[in-house]
Amino acid sequence: MHDYIDEESVSFEDIINIHSKIFKIRIVKNYKVKFRIGIQVEHYLNQINISFSGRYEYYEIENFILAFEKIGDVKFDEQSFRIEVILDEAKLFLNEFGNDITAYIRLFSNDSEQDIQMIVNSINKKGITDICVDFNVNNQNLNNLLMNLEGNKNIAIFYIERSTNDINQLLNIIFFSVIMGYNLLIESITFDKSLLDDIGLLINKINIISRLYESKIKSLKIKKGLDKSEASRGRHELQFSDIPEYFFEEYKKLENGYINMSQFAKNCGVTRPTAYKYKKMIEENI
Repeated sequence: MHDYIDEESVSFEDIINIHSKIFKIRIVKNYKVKFRIGIQVEHYLNQINISFSGRYEYYEIENFILAFEKIGDVKFDEQSFRIEVILDEAKLFLNEFGNDITAYIRLFSNDSEQDIQMIVNSINKKGITDICVDFNVNNQNLNNLLMNLEGNKNIAIFYIERSTNDINQLLNIIFFSVIMGYNLLIESITFDKSLLDDIGLLINKINIISRLYESKIKSLKIKKGLDKSEASRGRHELQFSDIPEYFFEEYKKLENGYINMSQFAKNCGVTRPTAYKYKKMIEENI
């Protein structure tokens, strides 16, 4: 635990920059903003709690909320004027590296023009214009990118189901990137060379990625109609037997209060609405 006081006058931007780079320690730090607003920041792992004292205008608090929304999910309690921020690795990655990111996407022969445009637009909306593209099962352009990176060493894969042919290929890319010192974002999980000093965290992230890959590949097959037996029956209805084993492991963590619903959905590699469906189905069948 590190507790200390910083009485220097700082800006909202300074506080954002300081706390967007802290993950592994607990810090309680006090700031003065514009010499009249007192702010106490309690930062533990990926959560930040912010309390205000002194004289301030509501618009100033609102600006602070908008600033933190760039790097995480924000909740604001109007009665206590307390802000809670859950840091988002993907938002931090985009905020830090901005235009110096190359996005990777693999397209399939049965992709429609609308599918392709939707994917490209979603990447462009994140402020990324540099896109590396491969077609079908070939990852040649991705391999060339990894072997010839100069200057820009930040790679983002926003569609894990469109990355590699199998999970082992994807894990090889992760290990190669970490060893070479590249900054890699896969969906909402980041990898960089600092993980070489925390193998436990690296393994945990790899487990999450493996589960996410499995889930997204299954969803892609259903969406594209590649599973003919399911397609012949029409739209696939979620069944208790569809729930992978690791969902039950994550459900136990959720039930015991170790994780919340957002973390449950993230760890299982599904959206929150789908996570709620699985949760309800598990509770009804156990």
